[in-house]
Amino acid sequence: MHLPAGIWKSPPFKIGLALQIVFAIFILLANPASAAAQFEICNDTKQQVTFAWSSTWADEDTHAVQTMVTGYSTLASDACAVVSPTSILNYHVYLFAWETNHPKRSWTGPNLRCGPSFAKVNFRYVNRQASPPCGAGQMQLGMFQCADGSQTNFTETLTESTQTSLPKRPPRRANQPL
Repeated sequence: MHLPAGIWKSPPFKIGLALQIVFAIFILLANPASAAAQFEICNDTKQQVTFAWSSTWADEDTHAVQTMVTGYSTLASDACAVVSPTSILNYHVYLFAWETNHPKRSWTGPNLRCGPSFAKVNFRYVNRQASPPCGAGQMQLGMFQCADGSQTNFTETLTESTQTSLPKRPPRRANQPL
């Protein structure tokens, strides 16, 4: 379609074009791009914390429940860390944490998962290895649920007021014997 040459200079055309631009800007501002989906842990305490986290989900093909436990990682005082940079939609997420220098000050819950019985860094257990009964060199971690599968993003903030009592046997440091 070819418009007459003089139409570009007419006031109604300029007003219509300006309104279309304003409308497009309004739509962009009213619908900003969503933030990157992630699971984040924040430490709002005065001490470094050590943590492990777990997720469960249903396998898309078999519908069998899958479990993963990852840890132990540390987080400085007044800091945050993204522990899963992807969406946690349809994942149930759990957390177990303690103050690194005061293991009896912890964040626990009733959901049992398996983890090393010493403070091993960068472990990942999947399925049978992650679920009780725990194997040799492992202990049960009592985790609390952070996210229920309905969110794509979630931030768990650890504070002194949300600490709970530690399970019977605290994780051991790497140089301690079993």
